[in-house]
Amino acid sequence: MNGLDAVVSGIIDSGVKNVTGVPGFPITDLMDSLGDKVKHEWSVNEKVALEMALGSSVCGLRSAVITKHVGMNILSDPLMTSATHTIGAGIVIFAGDDPGIGKSQNEQDSRFLRIDRRSPGI
Repeated sequence: MNGLDAVVSGIIDSGVKNVTGVPGFPITDLMDSLGDKVKHEWSVNEKVALEMALGSSVCGLRSAVITKHVGMNILSDPLMTSATHTIGAGIVIFAGDDPGIGKSQNEQDSRFLRIDRRSPGI
């Protein structure tokens, strides 16, 4: 099993019902690998993808968002606001960083962006 298969298995095994995202390197393969195993769709942009996942979460459905590292900047406004809400099911955001700038417009490291209701701030 490779890393891609492990992530797909994790999405399915955790009960995620809705996956949204925006295509681009290096995360397009993740969405494509979901096949017909879970409902998934590409969104217009990262903000819309997160808002769709938040809507599913409010309805009690676990969701996931798949984005490129630069997409974390775009979805940060609704992400920060959502941290103050205490309703809904879980949401996981998969951010595909591109170390060494293989096919992206810049190099970012999104590992340190953390939103957790149990601790203040980022």
